[in-house]
Amino acid sequence: KYLTAPTDKPAQEMAQVVVANMEIHGGSTLNDTMVKVVEYPRQYVPEGAINDPKAISGRATRYHMAKDEVMTQSKLAPEGVKAGLETVIEEGKRAITVATSTDRSVAGFIQPNSRVDIVLNTPSRGPKDPAMSKIILQDVKVLAVNKEMQSTADGDNKGKMVESVTVLVTPKEAQLLSLAKESGQIHLVLRSSIDKIGRAHV
Repeated sequence: KYLTAPTDKPAQEMAQVVVANMEIHGGSTLNDTMVKVVEYPRQYVPEGAINDPKAISGRATRYHMAKDEVMTQSKLAPEGVKAGLETVIEEGKRAITVATSTDRSVAGFIQPNSRVDIVLNTPSRGPKDPAMSKIILQDVKVLAVNKEMQSTADGDNKGKMVESVTVLVTPKEAQLLSLAKESGQIHLVLRSSIDKIGRAHV
């Protein structure tokens, strides 16, 4: 019975889906060279998956996508919305740009999608009000660096000063940052990509 039993498993049902043909940054405009159609096991096709590349040509991406990642409607901006900073701002969040200072040891390594802590340094205002350094926000996502929304591997950027960053925050955190800008100097501290302790501010 063992020798005569059928060993072939039933063929897996497949479906056509559109996937990223390369790494795609959030806020990008899609074109035909950036996507491709592949066969995908139907049981693993995510909800909202797209199967027609022509239907998304010219659409803007909301999130960073890895090569071969399945395209879904939730990862794209609504039709008619042009690529730009507004397409990558999550619902309920705000983007705020601040002038900042960074140590030259990490300058050029802070890129869009980096996670940073934001430190406020205030000068001494007398014996009763000494200089202070305080972390005011932790684990904040960087949306843009010096007006650039895409990361770069160009070695020439290493060591360059970061003059301004645009970060993704809640409305309440945006108020805190606005006040901090008037109180002293803001610095960025680069976090590890695996250091996830949750959002907090003090």
